[in-house]
Amino acid sequence: MGSIHAVSTPQSAADTANAGFAERLRALRDQHRGAAEIVLLAALYAVYSTTRSFADHTFTAAAQSARSILQLEGPLHLDVELSLNRWIMGSEGWSVAASFWYASAHFVVTGAVLFLLFRHRPHVYTALRNTLVLATVVALVFFYLLPTAPPRLLGGPYQDVLAATADHGWWGAHASAPRGMASMTNELAAFPSMHAGWSLWVAVAAFAATRSRVARAAGIAYALTTAVCVLVTGNHWTLDVLAGWVVVGAVAAVCLARRPHPAGGSTASARTPDEREAARTGSAITPAALVEEQAVPEDQLATV
Repeated sequence: MGSIHAVSTPQSAADTANAGFAERLRALRDQHRGAAEIVLLAALYAVYSTTRSFADHTFTAAAQSARSILQLEGPLHLDVELSLNRWIMGSEGWSVAASFWYASAHFVVTGAVLFLLFRHRPHVYTALRNTLVLATVVALVFFYLLPTAPPRLLGGPYQDVLAATADHGWWGAHASAPRGMASMTNELAAFPSMHAGWSLWVAVAAFAATRSRVARAAGIAYALTTAVCVLVTGNHWTLDVLAGWVVVGAVAAVCLARRPHPAGGSTASARTPDEREAARTGSAITPAALVEEQAVPEDQLATV
């Protein structure tokens, strides 16, 4: 029995060339999409930092807000800041470790998780990126409406741990900020804590992007460790932490509930090749049609 050989035609060669060109365009688009995301997030952070510095710097009002928070925490037994602050100041090693965590993890871990989501979990990246951005915008509103001093600025028994350990790191002795950047930060933007909020976002990302118990446990541990660090270093009140968690949790619930679900075929990336071809040609491919197409005629069942 003779074999059938495929015959190459000019049309098939043109289709192959077009497919290769389309693939190169997709690769170029993906490459520029990454650059666009970096520019977008950098611009948003610049706006956040600049806008944050324009908030009310009246210390009297901010100190009163801080005292009001402390009065609320008392009956709830949440006023643990002073005990934690005194404990950490009794150990230089733990003080330095907490300072490094506060000064670096906030940016490094958040940026790393964003990168990993963009590269490996595109189906949840947009929703989680929007969560981070919108939650930060909500926090800016609070910074304007409710300027709040952190414990370290109230003086008295509260100690500024980052100032005490400034010789060990890149942060300065003022504003818990890198050296030379104290004037660019708003020290009265304690409520809500975005250190706590962004760390909870990392935990939310772990649960949304993977089923790994290790990754999820690491996300929870990171959020809890950050919460402890902002308290022991005198940079936030307990209610600041809880408020940061509430803001991020509420925004995440909305953004993740509205995201497209690949399993439902609501995104182009979740479509099968047949579905993408149907979308391109305008024909509809349904599960019933696929079953009918693959079914064996009844008169051939006996010979199968």
